[in-house]
Amino acid sequence: MPVGPNFFVVGAPKSGTSSLYEFVRQHPDIFVPRRKELHYFSRTHAAQSYYRPALIRDEDSYLRHFKGAERYRAAGDFSPSYLYFDDAALGIKAFCSEARILAILRHPTDRTISHYLMDVAKGFQNRPLVEFVERTAENAPYYFEYISTSCYAAAVARYFEVFGRERVLILTTEELERNAQDVCRRVFGFVDVNDTVQVRTDKRHNAYSTPRFGIVLRARTNTAAFRVYEHMPSLIRAGAKRLLQRRDAAKPDLRDEREMLDALFAPEIDRLSEVLGRDMASAWARRDVETA
Repeated sequence: MPVGPNFFVVGAPKSGTSSLYEFVRQHPDIFVPRRKELHYFSRTHAAQSYYRPALIRDEDSYLRHFKGAERYRAAGDFSPSYLYFDDAALGIKAFCSEARILAILRHPTDRTISHYLMDVAKGFQNRPLVEFVERTAENAPYYFEYISTSCYAAAVARYFEVFGRERVLILTTEELERNAQDVCRRVFGFVDVNDTVQVRTDKRHNAYSTPRFGIVLRARTNTAAFRVYEHMPSLIRAGAKRLLQRRDAAKPDLRDEREMLDALFAPEIDRLSEVLGRDMASAWARRDVETA
């Protein structure tokens, strides 16, 4: 039985990893940490992120998040940042050579828009998306989050090379939205637990919202205020989030940006198709998943 994780959901951000985490944690034979994203194997890069995640710097601290996992058949680390860095893939391999790797991929345009709207909702962003479509020295962190993380081909090829195709399961957001039970069955079988277990998949996670007050934007750029929020008890933090975020706001249309991004990502989709041996342009031709 695992002392630490033996499967890793490595990405992509804003592609359904939060929903999959909530579904998978219901399985009686799977252990997941209370904290969803640990970023241990991407900690060097996480330290430079404007999201300022709490960092785990040593293996003992990392394994403390998996206390009790030895009583389960499988244990998972859900950290979407792992998809993009060579040292994350190699670190996972060194930690658990027989690890199973899962990735959920979303149409690049939808993922980019969703990621940008998340930053708007959380108060990290108040500038137009079009400003970040081309990389500059000034916007490099946002270009990475909005554009680079929608480019999957090289990242998937890296995990195939490090772990072998048989140990990497590639899913899509669209599959998860259309038939979550079927995706869960595939995931359960892949991590070698009972795949006939039924879990609740009707609740939506990470729905779109916007800040109610300008104070949210200011707090996100204030390190002290951010740390106070992060250390609040979970119930108080959830209440504060409901108070400060509006969930009834209409989403921006972003039609022009969507067309621009479709053209930008078309060659990347072709590259991903070659890596997967699957026509992703056709698979993503009819996108009926709401951008959240």
